[in-house]
Amino acid sequence: MPFSIEEDPWHREGIQRKSEHIKQRRAQMLIHSCIYYLMDNNVVDDFTWQKWADELAQAQKDFPHLCKLNFFDDAFKDWTGATGCHLPMTDP
Repeated sequence: MPFSIEEDPWHREGIQRKSEHIKQRRAQMLIHSCIYYLMDNNVVDDFTWQKWADELAQAQKDFPHLCKLNFFDDAFKDWTGATGCHLPMTDP
């Protein structure tokens, strides 16, 4: 008897990977925005940062049900990828 989609372990694994990817991109946006805006430095080029920012914006648009991660949910609620200057950098 086949699994329902909710019981399918491959489906659950895919959801977990998508959630982890969103969390990873949020962490990267926070870390690299802090380095850029507070330390006036960078460790990734602008192209890479923008690629990550756009990936995050698209993932959150495509999977809004996976964005409640208890990991800066409010800070990334309306994330467009345009800038990280509004992100919380000193008070997590």
